Amino acid sequence: MMLLIDTGKGNTPDWEGFSFAVNRAAPGLLERSRGGWDWERVAEITMRVRGNELYFVIPRAALGL
Repeated sequence: MMLLIDTGKGNTPDWEGFSFAVNRAAPGLLERSRGGWDWERVAEITMRVRGNELYFVIPRAALGL
């Protein structure tokens, strides 16, 4: 499952309003849009699955917050 994130920062490059993607290219990989469908690696993040729930641990600093 891919998670798309909009941080609300209006002046950053994005794809369809989303600045970040998790699990797009590989499990546990956080990427930032360079504009359009052009992505760059930001960080590897921790993922956990418990039953039917999926948890991500994403540092705020990796999102530029």
